[in-house]
Amino acid sequence: ARAQSRYPVTIVAYVMMSNHFHIMIVVKDPSDVPKFVEYFKRETAYIVNRLKGRIKKTVWSDGYDHPVILDPETAINRLKYIHLNPIKAGLVKDYSNWLVSSLNINKKSTNRELTVKRIPRNNIPKLPNKNLTLKEINNIAENIMDDGSEELFTLKIEPDAWIQCFNETKNTNPAQLREYLEQEIKKDQEFIIKNLKFPIPAIEKVQTQNIRTHYIPKKFSKRMICLAKNKQNRIKYISWFRNYCKNLPCFLKRISKNIVFESHYPPGFFAPGRFLSANLLPQFTPAPLIA
Repeated sequence: ARAQSRYPVTIVAYVMMSNHFHIMIVVKDPSDVPKFVEYFKRETAYIVNRLKGRIKKTVWSDGYDHPVILDPETAINRLKYIHLNPIKAGLVKDYSNWLVSSLNINKKSTNRELTVKRIPRNNIPKLPNKNLTLKEINNIAENIMDDGSEELFTLKIEPDAWIQCFNETKNTNPAQLREYLEQEIKKDQEFIIKNLKFPIPAIEKVQTQNIRTHYIPKKFSKRMICLAKNKQNRIKYISWFRNYCKNLPCFLKRISKNIVFESHYPPGFFAPGRFLSANLLPQFTPAPLIA
């Protein structure tokens, strides 16, 4: 919630797993994305280290995969992927039972909000070096929240925000798309559970996993620039991306002590030097003159 208040990205959906997370966002200012992710990773790493009684130990892998979604079909597939992550991991029998998910924030409202206290870093205790019961975990969590500052932040989830990003879905009834997505998720969930090769544990066993469990990541995949159902759309976007990367230095012309922008920068590209000139989606901003 605090990361979103600082860097106002629109959160469509997220799921937090025990060793990674997935999130879909809609952005106006592309420069907010790395700042949002950096802030989230930094603060959660600090919390994990405090809970484990460690100092400045690496928690997250470097970087992150952040492809641009180019069509509504891919957006729907990515939403399915996000919500079905706990099912694929064999942790729950129903995707809606996974607590650390955007689905479990104010279920009665389309735009979901959760107002929370800021938790100062020093309020995070070192956990006892033993397996904790669910009751003990809840007591520790309640004590942390009770000792929080009076500063409040609101986490806002907008599940339908992605619909307006594509011409194909702009005029579609959001309720119909939500219903279609839910049906598709349940259909895929049934297939995944049927083909799981190991039993699904009780939810309490998952919730009481020891945070000190040793873990070495085994899955590494290459990072993607974009995602699209149509291969030609991917090729077109990647060609555009490479062309701009190659020609960005040619966009500036220096006249005496002034810098004149001769071309509009596309979203996510920034002028070299100390002047930040991120564009706003979907329209490019007017080219400024900077002295």
